[in-house]
Amino acid sequence: MAEQQNGFPTKAGRGSQGKVQNLKRNKDPLDIRNFYREVIGIEDEDTLDFFEQNTRYTTYYKGDIFIHAGEPASTLRFILSGVSSGYYLDENGLDHTICLSYRFGEPLLGAPTLSSLTQIYMDALTDLEVLELPVSAVMESFSKNLQNVSIYEQLLDNDRYKEYDQHIALSTLEGRDRYLWFCDRYREIIDIVPQSLIASFLGIRPQSLSRIKRQLREERKQNND
Repeated sequence: MAEQQNGFPTKAGRGSQGKVQNLKRNKDPLDIRNFYREVIGIEDEDTLDFFEQNTRYTTYYKGDIFIHAGEPASTLRFILSGVSSGYYLDENGLDHTICLSYRFGEPLLGAPTLSSLTQIYMDALTDLEVLELPVSAVMESFSKNLQNVSIYEQLLDNDRYKEYDQHIALSTLEGRDRYLWFCDRYREIIDIVPQSLIASFLGIRPQSLSRIKRQLREERKQNND
C-alpha cells in the first residue's frame, strides 16, 4: 500500500534523461507584461501591472514534484521551457500518466477549477522554467475586470479541447494508432519523455510500445529499400 498524503497515495518524482536543448527559451530577460499581453491575451493595463507585481519566475529541477494531489489549488503556472507530466497513483502506488505539458505559455494548475482541490500530481520531467501567479491574484483580477474572466475561460476551453482530443484518441484507437497519434501531437518531446511514461500515457504496456516502434522502424526500412 502506498504512503498517503491528504488521502492520496504519494510517490517520488519522475525524471527524464533526455536532452531539452530544443525546448530551452532564449535566456534574455523575460518581459512579463509582454508575456501576459501577447501569449495570454490580457490587454487591460491595470491587470498587466497587477500580474507583473504578483508574478515570480521559478525553475523546478528534474524530478521535482510541484503539485500534490489533494491540496487547495494555490498557484497558476505558465510554462516557459521544459517538460512536465501529470499523473495519479492507484491504491498500490503505481503511477498512471494522464497529461504531458511543454508548450510555451501552457497553464499548469492540477485542478479542474481555481477553487477546487488538486486532483493529480505534477512533476518536472526535465528542468522546468515557469511563471507563477497566485490563484488569489487571479481571483482578485476577476473582480477588477470582467474581461479577465473571459480570458481565463478561453484558457479552460483550450485545455478542454486538448483533453477531448486525447480522450477520443485513447478511447477509440488501437495501440499502434495511439502511438502514431502521440507522434503527431507530441513530436517535439517524443525523444525526451521516457518510454515507460509514453506507454502509461497511451494506456499500453511498455513491451507493446517497443514492439510497435520496432514494427514501424521495419516498415520504414522496407519502404526506403
